[in-house]
Amino acid sequence: MMWLQYVRVFKNRQILESVLNVRVWQVLLATNPQGGNVDRLPQLVPDQALKLKQLTVLTLAETNKVLPYDQLMQELDVTNVRELEDFLINECMYAGIVRGKLDQLRRCFEV
Repeated sequence: MMWLQYVRVFKNRQILESVLNVRVWQVLLATNPQGGNVDRLPQLVPDQALKLKQLTVLTLAETNKVLPYDQLMQELDVTNVRELEDFLINECMYAGIVRGKLDQLRRCFEV
């Protein structure tokens, strides 16, 4: 995932600080805003990566009520539709982050 994207998306520093440890946050801020130095970023633990993906879905859902699968797959770094749908159902809808329905015919998530 492109962690710089999250810095741009999450304007509220407290959200990121609650998800990431301070060291990761400092490295994110020190990274070139054009996308350089990504290799210097520390690895996230699975819980941190999950939270960032959930926050990505929440942020996208705030601005768009119909989220195309292709956009979600790119933003979440997911390789297939099954994995995307499982994530949306199990990690977003069941967790109470967003409400919506999956439209497999139109390949979109309607919030």
